[in-house]
Formats: sequence, structure tokens, C-alpha cells
Amino acid sequence: MTDHHLDNHSISNIIMEDIVNDIILGELKPGDKLIEAKYAEKFGVSRAPIREAFNTLAIEGIIIKIPRKESVVKGYTDEEIWDLVRIRKFLTDLALERLEKSNQISELVRDLKEIERKMEKNNSSREYVKLNQEFNMRIIREAKSDVLIAMYSRIARLLLSLSLVTLLENENNGNPYTNHNLIIQKLEKEDFVGAQKVLNDRNESFMKNIKIHLLKKKNEVQQQC
Repeated sequence: MTDHHLDNHSISNIIMEDIVNDIILGELKPGDKLIEAKYAEKFGVSRAPIREAFNTLAIEGIIIKIPRKESVVKGYTDEEIWDLVRIRKFLTDLALERLEKSNQISELVRDLKEIERKMEKNNSSREYVKLNQEFNMRIIREAKSDVLIAMYSRIARLLLSLSLVTLLENENNGNPYTNHNLIIQKLEKEDFVGAQKVLNDRNESFMKNIKIHLLKKKNEVQQQC
């Protein structure tokens, strides 16, 4: 049962996260119908936040809304998921290139340190991944490019789910979303090349885990056939 003290917007975000996680995990497949009543019962809420969630996911291209009929899962192929990961790396690289022209690095470093402190105090994998994305998004925003911010925001929800799934699947292999302090140190010294190298290493680790996730999904599908 969802906490009724949450507003509709917060509830809709929780519902969207639940749907996207199910898509990434393969629980929801392309063409599956999304029933408002089912989610209203699951989360113990009215249909207003459900509709808000469905509308946002449709705008983000995650589901398809058929006028006056139903909402269905669009789904993503392995190739499209891989494209998302590469796009994240590309956007991060562009943002760091722009940081060399920024005169507000001290503000960026201050904000990143605050996010890192929150991460150190947090034991929840879900919240840790959200803070990791907040860390990345803060770097993107510092690039002062509406295009980069809009592109990253468009894929943020899917990246968040991918990050959580791969973190949980690879818990025994260590946390791939580390080295935040090292990135901060590089930025503090205005060593943008060094910061980019650390971020690229993290992206490579993330991409490796995505490959493992996609292979696992493929093997599960083959076993079901």
C-alpha cells in the first residue's frame, strides 16, 4: 500500500519506476497491456496518478498510448538498450569537454561532495543508484547546454532502472558505481582529462555489466523455449 501522504506526482514517479523496472527485467514484454485498475489496486491509489504515470511514459517513448483504448508496452531490443548506454557515455564526454570553459567549478565540486556524503550514509541499493544518477546529472547540468540536459533527462528513467538491475545482479562482483571521490578530486584540480578518464572507466564497467545482463536475459529466454 502506498503512503497516502505522498502527492500524486510522487506516487506517479514510484509507479513509473515500477513499470520500467519490470520492462528491463522482462516481466513486462512488448505489446503487454497496462491496466489502470491493476496499478490502482497494487498501489492503493486513485487512477489520477496512474494516468499521469502512463502519460509521462508515453512521452518518454517507453509505452504506447492508443487513443480511447489502452496503453501497451513498447519494449526495447538488446540493441536499443546498448544504444542507451553508449548515448550516456557520449553525453558525459560532451559535458566534460564543456566544463573546461566553466568558471563555476567550485560550485559543482561543492554539490558533488554533498551528493557523495549522502551516498556514504545510504545503505539502500535503490537510493544509492538514484544518488549516483543525481551525481551524473549534476555534471551534465554544469555543461550549461539545454540540448545535453534534455537528451540525458529523456533517457534518465531507463538508465536508472538499468543501473539498479545491474547493481543487484552483480553485487558479488563489487559496486561498479564508485570512484566518486576521485572524480571530485580531479575536478577540484581542474584536471578535466583525468576526470573524463575516471568517468570513462566507470562507463566501461557499466557497459560490461549491461552485456552480462543482456546475456542473462537471452539465456533465460532460450531456456523457456
